[in-house]
This record gives sequence, C-alpha cells and structure tokens, in this order.
Amino acid sequence: MKREFLQSLRVGEEPLPKEVVDAIMAENGRDIEAAKVRPEELEILSQRVKDWEDKYQKAQENHEKELKSLRFSQSLTAAFWTSQLWKLRRIPRPWKRHCLR
Repeated sequence: MKREFLQSLRVGEEPLPKEVVDAIMAENGRDIEAAKVRPEELEILSQRVKDWEDKYQKAQENHEKELKSLRFSQSLTAAFWTSQLWKLRRIPRPWKRHCLR
C-alpha cells in the first residue's frame, strides 16, 4: 500500500489525517513482515515436499509391481479356462502349481 493513495482519500472535503495514514501504514508493514516466509521455514517445507515425492515414487513402484502380478495371474487364469484344460481330470504338470494356489 502506498502512502500517496491513503493521502489522496478524502473524508468529506478533508484528506485523511496524517496520524491515521501513519497508523494504517504501520499496520500494513506489520502484516507484510508477518506474511514473509523465513529461510528456515522454507527449508522445512522443501524437505517435506521431497519426503512426499519419495513416498509417491515408492507407492507408484509398488503399484506397478502389484499390477504386473495381477495381470500375469489374470492372463494365466484366462489361458487355463480358454484352453479347456479344466475339463481334464489330470491337470498337466506345468499348470499344477499356478492353478492350485
């Protein structure tokens, strides 16, 4: 906020008193100082962002592994059922360990 702006304001026909302008400017200065981010706060926030990014990357990797495993399992199950092997009494050896889990 600029002092000239406050001095240009009028109450009736008179400009704002100098004391009022000074009080508004002082309060504005305190608000600006309170809103500034200090370097130590910035370091803490940047560390938190890095931690969350790491957690996100690990979650993505775990999700990809689980998805690959699920897709493999589903494709194996689909292959088993479409190949009509389930109709046989004796399940061939390579299929045994995957189908009986």
